Amino acid sequence: TIVRGEGTSIRRVLDNLLINALAATSAEGSVVLTLRDVQGQPELLEIAVIDTGLGLSADQQVRVFQPFVQAQTGPGLGLGLAIVQDIVETLGGSLGVESSPEMGSTFWIRFVRADGATEEHATDT
Repeated sequence: TIVRGEGTSIRRVLDNLLINALAATSAEGSVVLTLRDVQGQPELLEIAVIDTGLGLSADQQVRVFQPFVQAQTGPGLGLGLAIVQDIVETLGGSLGVESSPEMGSTFWIRFVRADGATEEHATDT
């Protein structure tokens, strides 16, 4: 599938989401990257990073995309997800999170497919 966007920016978004998921997940846990159509919206493609990590409270989910907010203490500054949000929205996409404490998190991004793009095409980000 071909989506609208700039390849380096999309890779940066995916790198950030995967690094965060790996940091939040124990060695016994798992991190999965999925790609799927958005039901009822064929012009969109959803990429999700699903982890079995620490999870987020409802309050953390509301604030997690704000600059300098960290869900867990760590070496970062709390800028990664704010940068992800800025990139995704600049590319005309959307993002969100679904999570429960101790149950893991799913961070998803949705991009608009390029004109005429179908699943038969090779991915060209």
